[in-house]
Amino acid sequence: MLTVKNRLPEFTEHRIFSLEYPLHNSSTIEILSYYLGEVIGRARREVPVWYSDASDHCIGDQAALAENMFVDFDSDIQDLCDFFVPKQVIYQALIIASDDGALQDQTIWQSVLELVPSTILRNTDFNQPLPPVPTMELKFDREIEFANLDRADLAYLQMMPPKWMKDDVLYEQMNQLAKLYKTGKVVWAHVVQANKMLWSFDQTYSCPAEVLYDPTGRTPVSYLAEIAHEL
Repeated sequence: MLTVKNRLPEFTEHRIFSLEYPLHNSSTIEILSYYLGEVIGRARREVPVWYSDASDHCIGDQAALAENMFVDFDSDIQDLCDFFVPKQVIYQALIIASDDGALQDQTIWQSVLELVPSTILRNTDFNQPLPPVPTMELKFDREIEFANLDRADLAYLQMMPPKWMKDDVLYEQMNQLAKLYKTGKVVWAHVVQANKMLWSFDQTYSCPAEVLYDPTGRTPVSYLAEIAHEL
């Protein structure tokens, strides 16, 4: 934060989004914003989930010209929790730094704490060190779920590759089934495209399909749907 502030000594509310100002087309604010969201996620011990926001946003009476983004903190993606706009917090911190002439602390985390909505950090223990970045996955325990399967259902885990897959690169997925069952985790995915017979109840053939997923499990389903549509 001090580096940015010193590089832009005349950072004011009225110049914040001006065309001639260096930050107008700079990735600096984007990077600082993502960093802030990830650090707060660690402090909350929850996964930050990022969304783009095409709506207008303002700092004071100045309207932003760049796309905004906000972050939702949600360890279980099925429930909505707190969210805030870290980019605005970064801008406000830089404006305050310019007004005061100096930042009280040199880290982003310490510099913006007073500017972050109180609800975002209400359960944070500042006496504890920041934990590693958390991972997100659906609440599914493989060992327990597999152990509770009916004997008849166990057969579904033993997939037989269809004949057309014999010389196809997809066959490698069949070789990895044991590893998947032992070490895999359940995350959200979205179908990109699939042979239409897969959706048929009266034509039970093995057919290929393409799915899109985030192995970390942190990408919201709505965003997976947008990417799948583009693909």
